[in-house]
Amino acid sequence: MPVIVHFDVPVTNKAAFERNMKVTATPAQAGSWRWVSEHEAHWRPEAYWKAGTKVHVAVDVNSVPAGNGVYGRRAATSTSRSATRTSTRSTPRPTR
Repeated sequence: MPVIVHFDVPVTNKAAFERNMKVTATPAQAGSWRWVSEHEAHWRPEAYWKAGTKVHVAVDVNSVPAGNGVYGRRAATSTSRSATRTSTRSTPRPTR
C-alpha cells in the first residue's frame, strides 16, 4: 500500500512540496513520490513493505509555494505499521 497525501489546493510546484514531505520506515526502505494529480501524491517503497514496518509520514508544507500564488497552509504527521503477516491462501475458507 502506498502512503497517500491529499492536498486541498492544486500543487504545480511539486518539487518544493516534495522537499517538505518525508517518509521514514523502520526498518529502512527506499522509495519515492509519484504525483497522480495536482491534488494527490503517492509514496511507494521500492519493494513491498516488510512485515511489521513502522512508517512515519511528516508533511510540512506550511508557507511553501504550491504555485500560481497559492501557498501550503499545514503541517501534519502520521505513524502506522504495515501488516505483521501476510496470507498465503488464494481462496477464502467456506463459512459454516
